[in-house]
Amino acid sequence: MDATYMPLTADGPIRVRFAGTETTKARSLVTTRRLAPGTIAYAEPPLLLCPNLPERDCSHPAPRCCAHCLRALDSYQELFAKPLADGSFTPEEACFTTLWPKQAVPPQDAIRCECGEVYCCLECKQEATKQYHQHLCPRRNPHVQPLLDLVARLSAGGPETETGLWVSQNISPMMVARLLAMTMDPLGRERVGNFVASERKEPQEAWDLRCPAVFDAVRQALPGVTGA
Repeated sequence: MDATYMPLTADGPIRVRFAGTETTKARSLVTTRRLAPGTIAYAEPPLLLCPNLPERDCSHPAPRCCAHCLRALDSYQELFAKPLADGSFTPEEACFTTLWPKQAVPPQDAIRCECGEVYCCLECKQEATKQYHQHLCPRRNPHVQPLLDLVARLSAGGPETETGLWVSQNISPMMVARLLAMTMDPLGRERVGNFVASERKEPQEAWDLRCPAVFDAVRQALPGVTGA
């Protein structure tokens, strides 16, 4: 286990420690020295981000965000349709007044792909295109449309969500599609391979991704992916 985490933390002031028994192991993060409040102890860019499916029991619409980095495209006032001085926020909504990003991207400043995907800036659009969207844009690859239609039905709480077609909580099937699309590029294939290797060494919380219909749609969208 040390071989998994030491390369990640060797240059920083933190270490991963393990406790418990062979059947109930627990991980903890400890510092190697005293840190001042506000110190960034560790930062790691994510391999991949993808908007989740909407919460089924949420009374508010899903917030709009950048399709690549997930930066907010709505302010919390816009999300809840209430001005800051209104004073009628519920306790849950009030959390957003302190935790929500201070600088949302105004709609007029957002960058759009011709397929309708929205990004917070040109850099995110270019990175998404380079990493996976060139293979998943329905304007470039019409085979993607059945997968997008399936995601839309899941987002709307369609019959598939009741029959167990997709039982992975809020995880979007597009996460799987993006991960596989990344492997069509040599650099992306290496990054995904390193991620898979680390997961095998130290498995994280498992996702229940058993869903033939979703994976059939992904295979149809990405016929060039080996092993998809």
